[in-house]
Amino acid sequence: MVRPSRHAPVEPALVLVLEPDPHIAEQVLGVLASAHYRVSCAASGSEVEALTRAERPSLVILDRAQADVDGLVLTARLRAQTSAAIMLIIERGQTADAVLALKLGADHVVSRPFDAQELEARVEVVLRRVRGREGRGAQARLRV
Repeated sequence: MVRPSRHAPVEPALVLVLEPDPHIAEQVLGVLASAHYRVSCAASGSEVEALTRAERPSLVILDRAQADVDGLVLTARLRAQTSAAIMLIIERGQTADAVLALKLGADHVVSRPFDAQELEARVEVVLRRVRGREGRGAQARLRV
């Protein structure tokens, strides 16, 4: 007789994407969907903030160049509002932007242009860290 598992299946992580360039947005969404992540797309910084509160994504991917709000400003706002991981896409060679993004609370920075396989791997690594933090937090609560 096969016993049911005590562990519930892990639901795929929800990744929220804000990318103003339709070609890049399509590429990012395709990579994430093929890797079996749940994906939500936002059209503006204000929509990202609202969806982050409503949907509670595991990861938010932002582009540095947004029409309504600078990606660095949005990174700082989101860090104050959520524990979701934040990944910022910047132009290659913009080291100062990368450093500032990390100091403002981004968990990872990716330079454009990027390879689809590399993006998938980086998303996987960031989400693995997030799940590790969540697990350690639950363990710490159990020890109390």
